[in-house]
Amino acid sequence: DIYYAVRDTNGGGVKSVTKFTNGVAGGNGYYYPALTALNGNRVLLAYGGSPGISYAVLDSGGNTVKAETSTGGSGREPDVTQLSNGTILLAWTSWGTGLYEIAFAVLDGATYNMVAGPTTLSNPASVTGDNYVSVTADNAGHAILTWIDSDRSYHPNLYYALVDSSGSVLTDPMIFHTSQATNPYIETSYEGYGNTSYSLITPTTGDVDTWVTGVAPGGTAAIPASVGNYGLTPATAIVLTATLDSNLGYTGASPAPISVSGGTIVWNLANLGFLGNGQVILHTTVPSATIGTRYPVTWTISSAGSEYNSADNTITTEVMVAHQIFLPLVFRNY
Repeated sequence: DIYYAVRDTNGGGVKSVTKFTNGVAGGNGYYYPALTALNGNRVLLAYGGSPGISYAVLDSGGNTVKAETSTGGSGREPDVTQLSNGTILLAWTSWGTGLYEIAFAVLDGATYNMVAGPTTLSNPASVTGDNYVSVTADNAGHAILTWIDSDRSYHPNLYYALVDSSGSVLTDPMIFHTSQATNPYIETSYEGYGNTSYSLITPTTGDVDTWVTGVAPGGTAAIPASVGNYGLTPATAIVLTATLDSNLGYTGASPAPISVSGGTIVWNLANLGFLGNGQVILHTTVPSATIGTRYPVTWTISSAGSEYNSADNTITTEVMVAHQIFLPLVFRNY
């Protein structure tokens, strides 16, 4: 049988260990439970048994929201995920014509009723059958399925397929990695943890990273500012502005700014694509002051289009009056 319990974020008990299914000794049994979080603080529980793959939905208190429902497909070792548009994709290993195959069904994200499937994926490249499916989601309403060969002693390949939220197969099963060992063998999770997606916060403009620069009294400081875009959409029309403390004087910069007005220096920077980066180096004079005195430089960045967090577009760095000690560098050759 399948049992479950609910704990809060501190590990405290919300619902004690509870029997969910009702198997019969020597008859029906239930096994291979899999869970995924759903919108609305709910969880979908999927498992194998008789007659095949079933699922149910529970709330955060452990109460049943959707009673046990059969997919109508035989099989074992399910895995499940909720897609970015709210629909749910449940996949499992199904017994086909002499070989194991990967099957899936699509559930509605509001009613949890099955709206597509079960559908079986045909994979001619797997001569021993398919098994141990893992399913995850991207941010475009797709499900990514990966799995390995069924034969426990022969796992040469990793397989992949892409399915949309309506249950249409966008990319048919294909080999995406093959072991290069003399005796080819690839091991992955048998419990649905073989793959996951990496989602970035998008869109976001260029970030600015700066740090304290130490310079001798009455000297010249070189202040570096790095910019980078960590969003999937390009950052365009990027404007970077530096505002100097009144005790600092502008002497130059690389690249050249488009304007210098008193202590305000402005650059128009090139567009930045995904993971694009660049750097500005600002040169200023520093007064002859007490060691440890610090002078702020405020940086502000902006770009065209939408942005994830405009509140982090300003940062302050400092120029510190410091002793500069130059030590000899000794190399030893062996």
